[in-house]
Amino acid sequence: MMYLRAPLCVFFLAGLLVLASAGCGGGGGGGGDPLLLFSGTYAIIGFEGDNDVVDTGRAQWGEITADGAGVVTGGSISENENGVLDGPTAQAASAYTIDADRNLSILSGGVPFLTGRISADGRVATLSPIAAGTTPAIIILGRKEGTYSNASLSGLYHIAMIAYSSGVPEDQVYWGQFTLAGAAGTGSGSLTINADGSTGSSGALSMTYSVAADGSATVGLSGLSLSGTVVAGGDVVLLAGSTDALEPPFMAVLIKGSAGATNALLNGSYGFTGMRMQETPASVEWTSAHFNATIIGATTISLGPGTTNEDGAVGPDSGGAADYTVSPDGTLSVNSGSLVGGVSPGGDFAVLAGDAAGGDMEFYFLVR
Repeated sequence: MMYLRAPLCVFFLAGLLVLASAGCGGGGGGGGDPLLLFSGTYAIIGFEGDNDVVDTGRAQWGEITADGAGVVTGGSISENENGVLDGPTAQAASAYTIDADRNLSILSGGVPFLTGRISADGRVATLSPIAAGTTPAIIILGRKEGTYSNASLSGLYHIAMIAYSSGVPEDQVYWGQFTLAGAAGTGSGSLTINADGSTGSSGALSMTYSVAADGSATVGLSGLSLSGTVVAGGDVVLLAGSTDALEPPFMAVLIKGSAGATNALLNGSYGFTGMRMQETPASVEWTSAHFNATIIGATTISLGPGTTNEDGAVGPDSGGAADYTVSPDGTLSVNSGSLVGGVSPGGDFAVLAGDAAGGDMEFYFLVR
């Protein structure tokens, strides 16, 4: 399966999530209606990697505000770069556009710098850098709305994580399931890991969590401290960290489990955004990608033409196809089980990680 640096207006993640004001253009295109989807305060998480002089992994978390009229008006972002914490850092304004197919672009000097997809209800979006020379990254946003508490997180959740350590192993992705106990703020589960191409199991793990009324959340996962937000009515939890110094950067997504789900749960047009880490003798090769995928609720994910960013070299990708299955509890298995994750109860969001058979480390998020 395909996977699946200049003075720019918008920098997400070590430049990519830091919104610089110089030279930014005005609002989005005419018509106005699609722009309204991107409105309100959004929790934002991201993960980036580059192989400059020293391989570097960065996780970032915080929030930004969009005005529904073509401008990201600002925000605040914190980051973990190879265990060094920074922020929160104030964000300046930037322009955005949304077309009739809900393709969301963040602009630099009037030109798309990041592209992705926003959901039909505007609650969740993804972005990927598409400008030459930018660092590969995956960015996920979720609108902060509604009232939450620990009780909002109850029952089965699928989880996928991506991480980088400057030690050994370097590249890591995780996937698994946790059962959360609602108001008690505790949970238990297990993870499968692909670290530098070797797979294994975590064994039993514990989780603690605290959810504020606005959805802001802190999560402890067997000693790992993460910060983020509950969004989409509790169907999605966006997390990043570690918020402890000297701990590696992580990004994680939890998707609520289902009951009685089938392949038909995935149906329609999706934004398919992801990150791949490939271990080489000299360094880590990082690639991010964004595709528009068509899923007909049967057995196949069809990826249309997309864009990949391989260590800053940006180019087109012809796409392709992969098989998938959805288990009754919402477990999503793609490409004969090489990628595993979960799909939300309504089918609007999904997360995947792998390769379950070893090989490259991959992480993907889908939004309808």
